[in-house]
Amino acid sequence: MQKKLGFRINIFFVLLVVFALFSLVPIIILISQSIYNLDYTRQLANKTIETTFKEQTTQLYKSYAQNLAKRISDFLHSCESDLLDLSHVSQNNLSYKKFAEDNFRYVNSLGIRKQLYKEISLIDRYGNERIKIKDGKTIEPQFFKNVSIPGNTTYLSETYFNDTQNAIDSIYVTRLTGWYVSRQEQLEKRKTFEGVIRFCKKITDNSGNFAGIYMVALDFIHLLDFVDFQNIDKDAFVKKYKTGSYTYILDDEGWIIAHQKLWDIRGLDKDGNLVEPLTEFTPKWKYDAGIIPINLMKMDWRLKDIYTNEPMSEIVKRVQRGETAITTMKSMGVYGESDGIVRTRAYAPIYFSSGPYKKHGIFGAVSVGTSLKKFMDTSSGLSKELESIIDSSKNRVILLAISLSFGIFILSFFLARWIAKPMKELNLALTQIGKQQYNVEEIPHGIDEINALSKGVNDLAKELSEKDKKINKYVADLEVVNLKLSEAKKELATYWRHEYEQEPDKILDERIKMYEEEYPVLKQVRKDLIIGNDPKMLKVLRFVIPMSQMSIPTWIYGETGVGKSALGYVIHILSPRSKKTYEVFAASEFSAADPMIILGKLFGYGQGHGIAGIDKNGQKGIIEECNGGTLLLDDVDVLPLETQAQILRAVDGLDFHPAAGKSRSIQVDVRFLFASHINLEQKVKEGLFRKDLYRRIGGSFNKVEIPPLRDRKSDIPLLADHFIKKYCTKNNVSLQLTDDSLNFLRNHNYSEGNVAELKVLLEIACESARIEGNKFLSEKYFP
Repeated sequence: MQKKLGFRINIFFVLLVVFALFSLVPIIILISQSIYNLDYTRQLANKTIETTFKEQTTQLYKSYAQNLAKRISDFLHSCESDLLDLSHVSQNNLSYKKFAEDNFRYVNSLGIRKQLYKEISLIDRYGNERIKIKDGKTIEPQFFKNVSIPGNTTYLSETYFNDTQNAIDSIYVTRLTGWYVSRQEQLEKRKTFEGVIRFCKKITDNSGNFAGIYMVALDFIHLLDFVDFQNIDKDAFVKKYKTGSYTYILDDEGWIIAHQKLWDIRGLDKDGNLVEPLTEFTPKWKYDAGIIPINLMKMDWRLKDIYTNEPMSEIVKRVQRGETAITTMKSMGVYGESDGIVRTRAYAPIYFSSGPYKKHGIFGAVSVGTSLKKFMDTSSGLSKELESIIDSSKNRVILLAISLSFGIFILSFFLARWIAKPMKELNLALTQIGKQQYNVEEIPHGIDEINALSKGVNDLAKELSEKDKKINKYVADLEVVNLKLSEAKKELATYWRHEYEQEPDKILDERIKMYEEEYPVLKQVRKDLIIGNDPKMLKVLRFVIPMSQMSIPTWIYGETGVGKSALGYVIHILSPRSKKTYEVFAASEFSAADPMIILGKLFGYGQGHGIAGIDKNGQKGIIEECNGGTLLLDDVDVLPLETQAQILRAVDGLDFHPAAGKSRSIQVDVRFLFASHINLEQKVKEGLFRKDLYRRIGGSFNKVEIPPLRDRKSDIPLLADHFIKKYCTKNNVSLQLTDDSLNFLRNHNYSEGNVAELKVLLEIACESARIEGNKFLSEKYFP
């Protein structure tokens, strides 16, 4: 029994307290921190002023690099936070698109605000993209790819999906990936570097099993902005380089990944392969072409401290250990335009330890080089001026804190009352919906979220009302399906009385002859399509003839090459539908195709489908084209599960719609035949074939199983004679099978192709004998 509290709290009071606390507490902390920072700044400034000029400039030099490194580190961690936020966003296109639009940053080199993430994706456990936002635009499902295959990724060789899946931690961050930009492309064509750093989060189900990933791809332009990159012409570029004041970033492996010289940055060629770094063995043509990305771990032959002779690789290793290193070297210069310049640079580690960066605990380092002349000004009089500024600032901060506290309390009061009223009205609306009163009006309000909540409640009422109608329609559809199943069972009951498997061979032969009189076309069928007198094959024919007069779905099962398609055609020409269309849909030909392509082939396309290569006015699917006739779905076991669900509706005789484009209701009358050489019952147990479709196609009660050729070898002479006659007629020759060849054919296993394999063996032997001019097909002509 629920215990009653001695007092009640309404939403207005809760909102008032929350607004006041969440507003005042940060202000108090901010003011206290500001005063503390002002006092700390004064102490730090006084100590700094007392140091020598050399210590001052060195510290500022080092501090600038460290602060910039921290900014970059904070920026990378903020990207991780955004990734975590994305994992809580509703998994739909609108929510992901809004997430992309809400995350932007001002880019100095462009003078505009630009979205942080070039790509945002939701990827399932198999690597298939399910939601994708690229350059702020929603990507349609037909353009989705399986990114577990590196060749399907943006840069043709990315393995972020597999790396995230195999990672120990839940978050994986890639290294910079982008197309390489040469010196000529930057200086002559003003081309910029386009690339991304991908932040990926592993998705697991309730059992802890891998279920996919969330992915955001940070646009490289935002990282380039940290080094004050400018896309300028060659003359201005060389002039800026000669000043010696520029910044660049390297990763934890020593690769330069952000620089005013874009050709120094690691990148991929057009095939997705990493361009080799500059070494002492790099050929001259690469210098001339400007294809010289730099990995500082491989630059000891060129870059060493001019005072200590410490090589560049040791500087990088010090940074990998967490040190901020200062060194003086002669720069590389701009090949053919400007020689290198001697200057001092600070290398500060950028702390970050996700994904591959966990090895050293750093993302890389930021390198800052600035002329020492900037620090030549004296600091006389700075202390007194700083004291005055700090004291004045503290007084203003205290006065501001008092004013803000009073104003925030008043604002919180009115804001809480403004929000509480519509919340009460929404609560009343939900109560009405619970009573199945769906006539709910939207509550207008100035807050978008409350408007959205109100609209959601209104939409919920409409959706529940629509679902009531749909449930009634589903019930009606189920009644239609049950009626058809009852009719099918009655049809089968008429013929199942005959115990075909128990009939003696003599009665079986008589029954076939009787059928030949009843169905004149049967004689031609036995001559051209179903050749043989083996009892096993006659029993199949005995079962198929009466079944051909039905309209229920049938499963034809047998090994490869036994003649499943031929038997399907026999069922059609013996049926009342023989004058109508007969089509075969070979599902195996589309096993690697996009599910949308398969659905389009089966169900067609409506007007305005937007798919290239298809008539814009739409196109009929094979099911609609086969209306009134018979459709054989060959190798049905390879169809995707979602396609099987759509086929089930058509098999049940219900209306269906085109796969894409303008929707229209399609109703057809088709006799469905299904063929496979795979045991569908086992596929059902493995979860690879729908159980409801298996039952509907007669898998458990209306199955035709064609015996393999090795189980009816008495038919081999008849089949061989048939194929030899066809060959002789086609090639105008006379050939005869010898006894040794006939024994060879009888003893052959036919495990790879059955009747089709027999046909190939005979064609090879006939060709060999014809070429030699021999009319006898002896055993030597068989492979």
